[in-house]
Amino acid sequence: MLHFVIVDARAGAYKTHLEKCFPGQVTVHAAKDEAEAMAFADKTEALGCFPNLSDKFIQKAPGLKWVQAMTTGIDHVLAYSSLSKDVMITSTQGIHGPQMSEVAILHMLALNRNLTENVRNQAKHLWTRWATRLLWQKSVGIVGMGTSGRALAERLRAFGMKIHAIVQTPRPIPEADDTHSMDNLATVAPLLDYIVLLSPLTEKTKNLINAKVLAAMKPDAMLINLARGALVDHEALIMALKERRIGGAGLDALDPEPLPADSPLWDMDNVLITPHIAGMSDIYPQQALTVIEENVRHYLAGNYDKMRNLIRGPSCGK
Repeated sequence: MLHFVIVDARAGAYKTHLEKCFPGQVTVHAAKDEAEAMAFADKTEALGCFPNLSDKFIQKAPGLKWVQAMTTGIDHVLAYSSLSKDVMITSTQGIHGPQMSEVAILHMLALNRNLTENVRNQAKHLWTRWATRLLWQKSVGIVGMGTSGRALAERLRAFGMKIHAIVQTPRPIPEADDTHSMDNLATVAPLLDYIVLLSPLTEKTKNLINAKVLAAMKPDAMLINLARGALVDHEALIMALKERRIGGAGLDALDPEPLPADSPLWDMDNVLITPHIAGMSDIYPQQALTVIEENVRHYLAGNYDKMRNLIRGPSCGK
């Protein structure tokens, strides 16, 4: 019997689905938070988690063999100092394209049309109008062209935009008009009306958006970060926004999170902040289960090399 602990507010949906698919083979222990999960730690063989656990849980789970990250990024899993290198790690990469692209477009349109000011005027019963700029015929640089980047490119094409793919290793990408290396971002930045960050956080991408890149951006260009807060040098960004050297920023990912109440970003009229919701959706369990169900099936059969999004395991040499 596989004892699979899933820690999420909607863990019950995963339990119902997986126990129906694998009767007598899988017991899912549904926990809404770490406190509830601790009751099952000593019997945990597989763990499904968001960045909602501390290393204390890992210390209490000596039988842990597999972590299924419920996210694309696994930096929160790798941060567990007590996690054995023998524990397999998989992710849910590939399911987030619809919601990530919709939130990117939400930020772009809201900044373009000064939606926050409209909302404030509505609250004050003010009828104030102004001309707003279009996405049409603008250029966007999408940093990171995985599933979410490609989904965004397809949708932005419908707005009549030119798509620049910015990746670690330039290669032909069907959804983009051209590709550029991340190493050349400061050179590409003057061409772009928007930079959208969808790249994983690595040592190479930390502070990818720095003072040099910000100085190279157009004065009306917008930065949208839906990936990880540490991709951006926030001190440099705050200065660029204060001095109106860029047009604005849409920030769903920040560093640190939650954003401290005294951060100047909260009060800037050229900034839109959302609380790291870009990867979320009202059907997230259904999306995630397309990966998790397949991985449970391969795990039970011992076919670890066939598990989707296997990042660390027997076939990875890690």
